[in-house]
Amino acid sequence: MRDSVFILEATIDALGCNIDEFPISKCSIERIRTEKRKERAKNIKIDFQNDAPDVVTLHWDGKLLSALSARKSKEERLPIVISYELKEQLIAMPRLDNSTGKEQAQAVWKAILRVYSEKSIDDFISVKSQSLFSRLKIDDSFLNESPSSWANNASFLDAKKTFSMLRALNDTAER
Repeated sequence: MRDSVFILEATIDALGCNIDEFPISKCSIERIRTEKRKERAKNIKIDFQNDAPDVVTLHWDGKLLSALSARKSKEERLPIVISYELKEQLIAMPRLDNSTGKEQAQAVWKAILRVYSEKSIDDFISVKSQSLFSRLKIDDSFLNESPSSWANNASFLDAKKTFSMLRALNDTAER
């Protein structure tokens, strides 16, 4: 940081400007950098929301990363990325207390809701997933309602119970 102050002063002086007219200190440089980073992040989010396509691929994978706090050396993070066309966009990287499937699913859902409104998630359920509901004789009428009301919906609770009893092949495979 100190070097940037010297470089900035030398540049202003070389351009023939008065150094006293510019706010040059470690604190002012840090404050301006922080403001510019926030402004840039906001612009990236706005650009992404304006240009986000209707069909995207969602990726997530838990990673053990260095902690931001000094108390812990490592913490579990869940990078959530949306890819479309030839672009990728990191939409969230929440910290997970326990990396359970349920906690990951909740983190992914919250990230999606931050990027897209619930109204734009109409196509989150595909034809294939609806055929799975049909084959398992599961009532999917709850999909026509807001996800915030699913906790009290009988068809959702039945579907949740059925799916919780299913076991993924990878969960029982020998390693």
